[in-house]
Amino acid sequence: MKKKGQPLKVEKKIRYRLVWNKARRLNKRGEGLIEIEMQQGRRRKYLSTGMYATPAEWGEGDLCGCSREMMKRRALLRKMKMEVEDIEVGLMLQGRVPTVGTIKEMAKEGVRSDMPIGDLIALMMEDEKRCETTRSNYRTLMNDLEKFRRRTYIVDVDYDYVKAYERWLKGRVRQNTLTGRMRLLRSVMNEARRREIYCEEPFKLYKIGQMEPRKGHLTKAQLWRLWEMPLTGREEVARDLYLIGCVTGLRYSDIRTLRQSDIDSGGWIKKRRKRLA
Repeated sequence: MKKKGQPLKVEKKIRYRLVWNKARRLNKRGEGLIEIEMQQGRRRKYLSTGMYATPAEWGEGDLCGCSREMMKRRALLRKMKMEVEDIEVGLMLQGRVPTVGTIKEMAKEGVRSDMPIGDLIALMMEDEKRCETTRSNYRTLMNDLEKFRRRTYIVDVDYDYVKAYERWLKGRVRQNTLTGRMRLLRSVMNEARRREIYCEEPFKLYKIGQMEPRKGHLTKAQLWRLWEMPLTGREEVARDLYLIGCVTGLRYSDIRTLRQSDIDSGGWIKKRRKRLA
Protein backbone atom coordinates (compact mmCIF):
# COMPACT_ATOMS: atom_id res chain seq x y z
CA MET A 1 0.00 0.00 0.00
CA LYS A 2 1.38 3.42 -0.97
CA LYS A 3 2.22 5.85 1.85
CA LYS A 4 1.29 9.51 1.66
CA GLY A 5 3.88 11.64 -0.07
CA GLN A 6 5.36 8.70 -1.97
CA PRO A 7 4.97 8.48 -5.75
CA LEU A 8 3.23 5.39 -7.08
CA LYS A 9 5.81 2.90 -8.32
CA VAL A 10 5.22 2.21 -11.98
CA GLU A 11 5.32 -1.42 -13.09
CA LYS A 12 5.21 -2.64 -16.66
CA LYS A 13 1.72 -2.80 -18.15
CA ILE A 14 0.03 -6.14 -17.70
CA ARG A 15 -1.11 -7.77 -20.91
CA TYR A 16 -4.02 -10.18 -20.93
CA ARG A 17 -4.93 -12.86 -23.46
CA LEU A 18 -6.77 -16.16 -23.65
CA VAL A 19 -4.62 -19.25 -24.17
CA TRP A 20 -5.73 -22.78 -24.96
CA ASN A 21 -4.21 -26.06 -23.81
CA LYS A 22 -1.04 -24.56 -22.31
CA ALA A 23 -0.24 -27.93 -20.73
CA ARG A 24 -0.52 -29.59 -24.17
CA ARG A 25 -2.66 -32.29 -22.68
CA LEU A 26 -6.25 -33.02 -23.70
CA ASN A 27 -8.82 -34.59 -21.38
CA LYS A 28 -10.78 -37.78 -22.10
CA ARG A 29 -13.22 -35.84 -24.26
CA GLY A 30 -10.40 -34.47 -26.39
CA GLU A 31 -10.68 -30.95 -24.92
CA GLY A 32 -8.03 -28.54 -23.69
CA LEU A 33 -8.32 -26.03 -20.83
CA ILE A 34 -8.79 -22.33 -21.63
CA GLU A 35 -6.82 -19.98 -19.34
CA ILE A 36 -6.27 -16.25 -18.98
CA GLU A 37 -2.59 -15.39 -19.40
CA MET A 38 -1.35 -12.33 -17.49
CA GLN A 39 2.07 -11.11 -18.61
CA GLN A 40 4.03 -8.34 -16.88
CA GLY A 41 7.49 -8.02 -18.34
CA ARG A 42 9.00 -11.48 -18.10
CA ARG A 43 6.54 -12.64 -15.45
CA ARG A 44 3.55 -14.71 -16.43
CA LYS A 45 0.64 -16.03 -14.41
CA TYR A 46 -2.26 -18.14 -15.59
CA LEU A 47 -5.82 -18.18 -14.31
CA SER A 48 -8.13 -21.05 -15.20
CA THR A 49 -11.49 -20.12 -16.72
CA GLY A 50 -12.92 -23.58 -15.99
CA MET A 51 -13.90 -23.86 -19.68
CA TYR A 52 -12.61 -26.39 -22.21
CA ALA A 53 -12.59 -26.56 -26.00
CA THR A 54 -11.64 -29.06 -28.70
CA PRO A 55 -8.91 -28.23 -31.25
CA ALA A 56 -11.63 -27.58 -33.85
CA GLU A 57 -13.37 -25.06 -31.56
CA TRP A 58 -10.26 -22.91 -30.98
CA GLY A 59 -8.54 -20.51 -33.33
CA GLU A 60 -6.61 -17.23 -33.25
CA GLY A 61 -6.83 -16.71 -29.49
CA ASP A 62 -10.56 -17.25 -29.13
CA LEU A 63 -13.37 -19.70 -29.64
CA CYS A 64 -14.54 -19.96 -33.22
CA GLY A 65 -17.93 -20.86 -34.63
CA CYS A 66 -21.21 -19.02 -35.11
CA SER A 67 -23.65 -21.21 -33.19
CA ARG A 68 -25.66 -19.61 -30.38
CA GLU A 69 -23.92 -21.78 -27.78
CA MET A 70 -20.47 -20.85 -29.09
CA MET A 71 -21.31 -17.13 -29.10
CA LYS A 72 -22.53 -17.45 -25.52
CA ARG A 73 -19.31 -19.15 -24.40
CA ARG A 74 -17.21 -16.58 -26.26
CA ALA A 75 -19.03 -13.70 -24.54
CA LEU A 76 -18.55 -15.36 -21.15
CA LEU A 77 -14.80 -15.72 -21.72
CA ARG A 78 -14.51 -12.04 -22.66
CA LYS A 79 -16.48 -11.05 -19.57
CA MET A 80 -14.14 -13.11 -17.35
CA LYS A 81 -11.10 -11.50 -18.98
CA MET A 82 -12.55 -8.00 -18.45
CA GLU A 83 -13.29 -8.74 -14.78
CA VAL A 84 -9.65 -9.70 -14.22
CA GLU A 85 -8.53 -6.48 -15.94
CA ASP A 86 -10.91 -4.53 -13.68
CA ILE A 87 -9.02 -5.84 -10.65
CA GLU A 88 -5.87 -4.15 -11.95
CA VAL A 89 -7.75 -0.85 -12.39
CA GLY A 90 -9.18 -1.12 -8.87
CA LEU A 91 -5.71 -1.61 -7.38
CA MET A 92 -4.38 1.44 -9.21
CA LEU A 93 -7.30 3.59 -8.02
CA GLN A 94 -6.39 2.61 -4.44
CA GLY A 95 -2.81 3.77 -5.00
CA ARG A 96 -1.43 0.22 -5.06
CA VAL A 97 1.01 -1.30 -7.52
CA PRO A 98 -0.73 -4.10 -9.45
CA THR A 99 1.26 -7.29 -10.02
CA VAL A 100 0.27 -10.48 -11.80
CA GLY A 101 0.62 -12.42 -8.52
CA THR A 102 -1.70 -10.12 -6.57
CA ILE A 103 -4.28 -10.07 -9.35
CA LYS A 104 -4.29 -13.86 -9.62
CA GLU A 105 -4.84 -14.32 -5.87
CA MET A 106 -7.64 -11.75 -5.78
CA ALA A 107 -9.30 -13.28 -8.83
CA LYS A 108 -9.09 -16.79 -7.34
CA GLU A 109 -10.66 -15.68 -4.06
CA GLY A 110 -13.27 -13.67 -5.92
CA VAL A 111 -12.68 -10.61 -3.71
CA ARG A 112 -12.31 -7.07 -4.98
CA SER A 113 -13.12 -3.58 -3.76
CA ASP A 114 -16.17 -3.20 -6.02
CA MET A 115 -17.80 -6.44 -4.90
CA PRO A 116 -20.99 -6.37 -2.78
CA ILE A 117 -20.24 -6.37 0.93
CA GLY A 118 -22.64 -9.30 1.33
CA ASP A 119 -20.33 -11.45 -0.84
CA LEU A 120 -17.39 -10.73 1.47
CA ILE A 121 -19.49 -11.60 4.54
CA ALA A 122 -20.48 -14.87 2.85
CA LEU A 123 -16.79 -15.68 2.32
CA MET A 124 -16.07 -14.97 5.98
CA MET A 125 -18.86 -17.33 7.04
CA GLU A 126 -17.16 -20.16 5.13
CA ASP A 127 -14.27 -20.09 7.61
CA GLU A 128 -14.39 -23.44 9.44
CA LYS A 129 -12.99 -21.82 12.60
CA ARG A 130 -16.14 -19.76 13.05
CA CYS A 131 -18.82 -21.39 15.19
CA GLU A 132 -22.47 -21.54 14.13
CA THR A 133 -23.43 -18.69 16.51
CA THR A 134 -20.91 -16.37 14.85
CA ARG A 135 -22.09 -17.41 11.38
CA SER A 136 -25.67 -16.70 12.44
CA ASN A 137 -24.67 -13.22 13.61
CA TYR A 138 -22.98 -12.51 10.27
CA ARG A 139 -26.08 -13.71 8.40
CA THR A 140 -28.17 -11.28 10.45
CA LEU A 141 -25.76 -8.44 9.64
CA MET A 142 -25.84 -9.32 5.94
CA ASN A 143 -29.66 -9.24 5.88
CA ASP A 144 -29.66 -6.01 7.88
CA LEU A 145 -27.33 -4.23 5.48
CA GLU A 146 -29.46 -5.32 2.52
CA LYS A 147 -32.58 -3.86 4.18
CA PHE A 148 -30.74 -0.65 5.07
CA ARG A 149 -29.32 -0.03 1.60
CA ARG A 150 -29.70 -2.55 -1.20
CA ARG A 151 -26.63 -3.76 -3.03
CA THR A 152 -23.96 -2.03 -0.95
CA TYR A 153 -20.44 -2.40 -2.32
CA ILE A 154 -17.30 -2.52 -0.17
CA VAL A 155 -16.11 0.82 -1.58
CA ASP A 156 -19.40 2.39 -0.45
CA VAL A 157 -18.66 1.80 3.23
CA ASP A 158 -17.15 5.05 4.46
CA TYR A 159 -17.63 7.09 7.66
CA ASP A 160 -20.91 8.59 6.39
CA TYR A 161 -22.25 5.12 5.58
CA VAL A 162 -21.39 3.86 9.08
CA LYS A 163 -23.13 6.83 10.73
CA ALA A 164 -26.19 6.43 8.50
CA TYR A 165 -26.40 2.72 9.34
CA GLU A 166 -26.19 3.55 13.05
CA ARG A 167 -29.06 6.03 12.73
CA TRP A 168 -31.09 3.43 10.84
CA LEU A 169 -30.55 0.86 13.60
CA LYS A 170 -31.61 3.23 16.38
CA GLY A 171 -35.27 2.77 17.19
CA ARG A 172 -35.23 -0.69 15.60
CA VAL A 173 -32.99 -2.57 18.03
CA ARG A 174 -31.74 -2.23 21.61
CA GLN A 175 -28.42 -0.57 22.42
CA ASN A 176 -26.58 -3.87 22.98
CA THR A 177 -27.79 -5.24 19.65
CA LEU A 178 -26.76 -2.01 17.90
CA THR A 179 -23.30 -2.21 19.46
CA GLY A 180 -22.96 -5.85 18.41
CA ARG A 181 -23.91 -5.08 14.79
CA MET A 182 -21.43 -2.21 14.56
CA ARG A 183 -18.67 -4.43 15.94
CA LEU A 184 -19.47 -7.06 13.32
CA LEU A 185 -19.41 -4.47 10.54
CA ARG A 186 -16.03 -3.24 11.79
CA SER A 187 -14.75 -6.85 11.65
CA VAL A 188 -15.91 -7.11 8.04
CA MET A 189 -14.09 -3.93 7.05
CA ASN A 190 -10.96 -5.06 8.91
CA GLU A 191 -11.14 -8.28 6.90
CA ALA A 192 -11.31 -6.21 3.70
CA ARG A 193 -8.12 -4.41 4.78
CA ARG A 194 -6.38 -7.68 5.67
CA ARG A 195 -7.22 -9.02 2.21
CA GLU A 196 -5.86 -5.74 0.80
CA ILE A 197 -8.98 -5.04 -1.25
CA TYR A 198 -9.88 -1.79 0.53
CA CYS A 199 -7.47 0.69 2.11
CA GLU A 200 -9.92 3.09 3.81
CA GLU A 201 -10.67 3.00 7.57
CA PRO A 202 -14.36 3.96 7.99
CA PHE A 203 -14.20 3.19 11.73
CA LYS A 204 -11.11 5.29 12.42
CA LEU A 205 -13.14 8.30 13.58
CA TYR A 206 -16.26 6.39 14.61
CA LYS A 207 -16.55 5.31 18.24
CA ILE A 208 -18.64 2.22 18.90
CA GLY A 209 -20.84 2.50 21.99
CA GLN A 210 -20.50 0.30 25.05
CA MET A 211 -22.74 -2.62 25.94
CA GLU A 212 -25.26 -1.82 28.67
CA PRO A 213 -24.87 -4.26 31.58
CA ARG A 214 -27.96 -6.27 32.45
CA LYS A 215 -28.08 -6.80 36.16
CA GLY A 216 -30.40 -9.24 37.85
CA HIS A 217 -30.38 -12.30 40.10
CA LEU A 218 -32.58 -14.95 41.66
CA THR A 219 -32.95 -15.35 45.40
CA LYS A 220 -31.98 -18.56 47.16
CA ALA A 221 -35.68 -19.37 47.65
CA GLN A 222 -36.34 -18.91 43.92
CA LEU A 223 -33.46 -21.22 43.03
CA TRP A 224 -34.83 -23.93 45.36
CA ARG A 225 -38.29 -23.49 43.87
CA LEU A 226 -36.86 -23.93 40.39
CA TRP A 227 -34.90 -27.01 41.53
CA GLU A 228 -37.99 -28.70 42.93
CA MET A 229 -40.21 -27.83 39.99
CA PRO A 230 -41.45 -31.05 38.25
CA LEU A 231 -40.19 -30.83 34.66
CA THR A 232 -39.49 -33.40 31.95
CA GLY A 233 -37.67 -33.63 28.63
CA ARG A 234 -35.97 -30.55 27.19
CA GLU A 235 -37.36 -28.29 29.93
CA GLU A 236 -35.72 -30.44 32.61
CA VAL A 237 -32.38 -30.37 30.77
CA ALA A 238 -32.55 -26.59 30.31
CA ARG A 239 -33.37 -26.11 34.02
CA ASP A 240 -30.47 -28.33 35.09
CA LEU A 241 -27.98 -26.55 32.83
CA TYR A 242 -29.11 -23.18 34.16
CA LEU A 243 -28.73 -24.29 37.81
CA ILE A 244 -25.28 -25.73 37.11
CA GLY A 245 -24.29 -22.34 35.73
CA CYS A 246 -25.68 -20.58 38.83
CA VAL A 247 -23.74 -22.85 41.18
CA THR A 248 -20.44 -23.08 39.29
CA GLY A 249 -20.29 -19.73 37.50
CA LEU A 250 -19.47 -21.47 34.21
CA ARG A 251 -20.77 -20.05 30.95
CA TYR A 252 -23.10 -22.13 28.81
CA SER A 253 -20.42 -23.15 26.29
CA ASP A 254 -18.30 -24.60 29.13
CA ILE A 255 -21.25 -26.42 30.66
CA ARG A 256 -22.20 -27.91 27.31
CA THR A 257 -18.73 -29.44 26.92
CA LEU A 258 -18.42 -30.51 30.58
CA ARG A 259 -17.50 -34.19 30.99
CA GLN A 260 -17.18 -36.53 33.96
CA SER A 261 -13.41 -36.56 33.41
CA ASP A 262 -13.38 -32.80 34.20
CA ILE A 263 -14.46 -33.49 37.82
CA ASP A 264 -11.78 -34.80 40.21
CA SER A 265 -12.26 -37.14 43.18
CA GLY A 266 -12.84 -34.20 45.49
CA GLY A 267 -15.75 -32.90 43.41
CA TRP A 268 -13.79 -29.96 41.97
CA ILE A 269 -14.21 -29.00 38.34
CA LYS A 270 -10.89 -28.76 36.54
CA LYS A 271 -11.48 -27.62 32.98
CA ARG A 272 -9.90 -25.24 30.48
CA ARG A 273 -12.52 -22.61 29.69
CA LYS A 274 -13.32 -22.10 26.03
CA ARG A 275 -15.62 -19.61 24.38
CA LEU A 276 -17.48 -21.16 21.44
CA ALA A 277 -19.43 -18.09 20.23
